Amino acid sequence: MNLPLRNYLAGICWLICGCLQTAWAQAQHAIRPVAVLPFSYDGLHIFIKGVIHPYDNDTLNFIFDSGCEMNILDASYAALWKLTATKKAGISGLADGMTYLPVMDMPELQLGDAHLEKTSFYLEDLKGLGTPSAPVDGILGYPLLAAYTILVDFDHHRLLLYRPGPFPYSKKGQVLRMDLNFYTPVIQASLPFANGNTLKGTYHITLGGNYGVMFNYPYVRKYKIDAAFLQRTGEWPVKDMLKTIDYFNGVLTALVIGRYHLRNVPGSYSPDVDDGNPQQEIAGAIGNEVWRQFNLIFNLSQHELYLEPNKQFGQ
Repeated sequence: MNLPLRNYLAGICWLICGCLQTAWAQAQHAIRPVAVLPFSYDGLHIFIKGVIHPYDNDTLNFIFDSGCEMNILDASYAALWKLTATKKAGISGLADGMTYLPVMDMPELQLGDAHLEKTSFYLEDLKGLGTPSAPVDGILGYPLLAAYTILVDFDHHRLLLYRPGPFPYSKKGQVLRMDLNFYTPVIQASLPFANGNTLKGTYHITLGGNYGVMFNYPYVRKYKIDAAFLQRTGEWPVKDMLKTIDYFNGVLTALVIGRYHLRNVPGSYSPDVDDGNPQQEIAGAIGNEVWRQFNLIFNLSQHELYLEPNKQFGQ
């Protein structure tokens, strides 16, 4: 065999081996979701379907909200299923008050192909949250985040649930450190001021929050957060679980999360709101007006939040 032909064949073999090696590496890193859950989105809440066994004649409409520390079920189902709660547990509102709700332990919650056994639900009247076309039967929060790595795909309106552990993130986005404040995920973000200064703080990640950024009032007072507002837009009364709260609303000059700079972000605060922690300074919460602009992956087991701008970014 002459030398040019030998080199040509060697090159072909090298190319084939390289392709096989790449395909093998991709296969090694590919992971399959446990469940793919289509969701509907009304501009504020993510709605997914589920059933609670053995009461599986009723398909339930759940809100998925990363800012909810527990699972909640509308209290009417306890009466429908002739169940009685045997215990109560405390839950706090944004105004730093505490109330006690009945809690029921259910045999199994099924979401598509995902099964969560021995799931606890707080019972609360949720009629005020829903509409005739989109009733709210329950809210799923931290317990679901703790059980699975969750991809929130706003572009295709679906939740993908994966087994917890290391995740092969796409290089299109950015992986950020995510921690917990009790049972709510938190992340670092920065607030630019008109004078050029920047204030870094810790914020709750609240997918179901009807705001851009909601500040805790002690943080507003301590750091003069008013100076970060581009303009004021008025006041807004909102019914919390314990009382009606009046918010001062405006538009922030910007918010920086990792390498992403978001302009003209809605911001709000109220003297009644302090959803903080005596051991850790919490600036406030980042809500739906920000997170809807990303496809997100919550990986609680690795303390990671993956952000990738989606089609709504900048809108």
